[in-house]
Amino acid sequence: MKKKGLILGIVLLGMMGLGVQSAEAQIVVTVRPATPKVMVTKPRKPFSNAIWIEGSWVWNKRSNRYVWQSGKWVKPRRNRTYVAGRWIKRPKGWLYVPGKWVVSRRIRS
Repeated sequence: MKKKGLILGIVLLGMMGLGVQSAEAQIVVTVRPATPKVMVTKPRKPFSNAIWIEGSWVWNKRSNRYVWQSGKWVKPRRNRTYVAGRWIKRPKGWLYVPGKWVVSRRIRS
């Protein structure tokens, strides 16, 4: 009986470890995508304080190729600034770091 409990514990720990590893996984591709050759026209602002987030080429694991993710207008987040996504050169290829909202720094006077 103790042996079954030990085996079950090992299996559960292994499954938990796999979940953590996959959450931290990063995909590195060997070729950075080219800048699109087409002009992208922004649609009209849907509201006065809308913020435009540029489109970008992103790697699609299922199709094993780059796909274009269109730009969009978004509502600004309070006390946040949007930092655009970017490509970072790594020793084995390129890593795409998606855009994100970061806490804005306030300058005190």
